[in-house]
Amino acid sequence: MLTIFNFIFLSCNLLFVMLSGALLLPVKNESIGNFFRKRFTKVAIPLVVYYILYIVAKEGLVWLRPDHWILMLRRILTGAPMEAPHFWLVYVIIWLYVLTPFMRYIVHNIPDTVLSGVIGVVFAICALDTYLPLYGINSVFGIVVDSYAGTFTWIFSF
Repeated sequence: MLTIFNFIFLSCNLLFVMLSGALLLPVKNESIGNFFRKRFTKVAIPLVVYYILYIVAKEGLVWLRPDHWILMLRRILTGAPMEAPHFWLVYVIIWLYVLTPFMRYIVHNIPDTVLSGVIGVVFAICALDTYLPLYGINSVFGIVVDSYAGTFTWIFSF
């Protein structure tokens, strides 16, 4: 019953990623450089600023000293800190932005029947990866397929 409630009420991240895919994957007349410039200035710069502010608030002003800048950059590049696990979605979105130009090409050039088949397989593997552990079976496919990249392209197959 808890799994059903999780699926119904905690699907906001999945919906956000699906809507992002629906809005970003249609081929538009914009260069890859312009695409990255527009998206990363709105996502990466606020992430860096908020990350720095968050670490300074949690660990002190010592992180603003120039001798800590390389360490701070390393922390930002390695992902969400233990103190701020909620940053994970921003990192997912950044990687989806990195993948978008390539995914646009694939989605635009693949026949609809093949795309629907691929999305069907991804959906089936995601479902197996979710429900097989309930029966004590660990799925090895989820490591590769069960990701937000599959969710990102799934909505576009309709």
